[in-house]
Amino acid sequence: MTPSLPSPVPAWLVILVLMLTVIITINPSAEDFAWFRGLRRPAWKSFHLWLPVLWLLIYAGIYLGAVRAWDNTGNPLVIACFLALVALAETATWFLCRSHRVGAGALALLGVWGYGVVLALALWRVSPGALPPLLPFLLWTPMESLLIWQVRRINRLP
Repeated sequence: MTPSLPSPVPAWLVILVLMLTVIITINPSAEDFAWFRGLRRPAWKSFHLWLPVLWLLIYAGIYLGAVRAWDNTGNPLVIACFLALVALAETATWFLCRSHRVGAGALALLGVWGYGVVLALALWRVSPGALPPLLPFLLWTPMESLLIWQVRRINRLP
């Protein structure tokens, strides 16, 4: 009897590990994040305690979109584009918290949204099933950019 070779690592697991690695690596420090959380917020933003849950759902959607795109295309470049989206979103948050430049952070997040729109348009052609899971990101990110811009104005920050 011949020993069986171990099965290759499933793509969904590789994608998950890569995304988690990006998210964990680029997170702002606790002190920098505490500074941002300590800023005053607009009155309409009374749900700030739910934002981590919202971003968890957004990242779950990005993950699901990446897995669907992989299943449809098998192209590692498509997965790299999803990882870039996560890295850009995390970098915008890191930059905002680290630099204390709230206005620049809001504009950076809006730029990340623009990248997400371009990614969604590209997916429309190669993997349309990967597009619906990106909708939470595409809908929330401009709202969060507006919120961050208002935080800037309320706190009179650059």
